[in-house]
Amino acid sequence: MWFFKKRKKSEFRKRKASEKEIKIKERQERAKKFKEEMKSFQLSIVMFLLIGANLIFLISVAIHSFATSDATAPVATTNYSITNIQDIPKTLKVEVLNGCGIDGLAKTLTSYLREKNIDVVYFGDFESWLLSETLVIDRRDPKLANAKVIGKLIGVKENRMFPQLSPQRQLDVSIIIGKNYSELRAFQ
Repeated sequence: MWFFKKRKKSEFRKRKASEKEIKIKERQERAKKFKEEMKSFQLSIVMFLLIGANLIFLISVAIHSFATSDATAPVATTNYSITNIQDIPKTLKVEVLNGCGIDGLAKTLTSYLREKNIDVVYFGDFESWLLSETLVIDRRDPKLANAKVIGKLIGVKENRMFPQLSPQRQLDVSIIIGKNYSELRAFQ
């Protein structure tokens, strides 16, 4: 009898130990399942964000293509002869970029041009601050008619004017201020 009691206790202990192991395994499985569900949830959020970003991109491309549908039209050349400030066409659109790294130059030149009734649509920094000479780039006319008007107005020599046709940019002239900015009329 004593033997049977001991055996029952031993079986009871084994059963209790196996129940604990089962509970531990169940907890581990629940934790593993929870981690998998979290990964799936995170993946769903990332996919949602990527789809949203793609939709925004596609909408902006569609809007841009409709807005610039006339950009494929042939580029009109204009021959401006500037005898005084009133002869400058008000439709001339210009961007001013700082290519020498001295703060405030693009803003100063923008103010000067706006006083002369030039439509400056953007001013900011150029991709590099190592330009030694100021450049005037004509975006519409390969014969530099627009660049010559702006170059004459700000005091840039004709050998520093270049055509770089870019009708999709929706501007006529880009000015990149170089380290010789003190020679420009806006800074004298």
